Amino acid sequence: MVVTLFAVYSAGCFLYWMAIQYKVKENAWIGNEIHNFQDKSIWLGYNYSIYRSITTLMTIGYGDLHAQNTSMLVSVFPVL
Repeated sequence: MVVTLFAVYSAGCFLYWMAIQYKVKENAWIGNEIHNFQDKSIWLGYNYSIYRSITTLMTIGYGDLHAQNTSMLVSVFPVL
């Protein structure tokens, strides 16, 4: 259970870092849902990242989060 929680946390932090580093913030995976997400609370971004990480790890499906660029493929690798 601890390993799973660590994997979820690590993937969530990596996904959020990836969104912050993306050049066009509106095209990042979180920027599509929350405009100007980098100016909002870090906890909001953390919650979205953990949600995305859990749905990736559990293979539930995203439904409400849509890919906008090729860097979205990285979100599949934590499962592998």
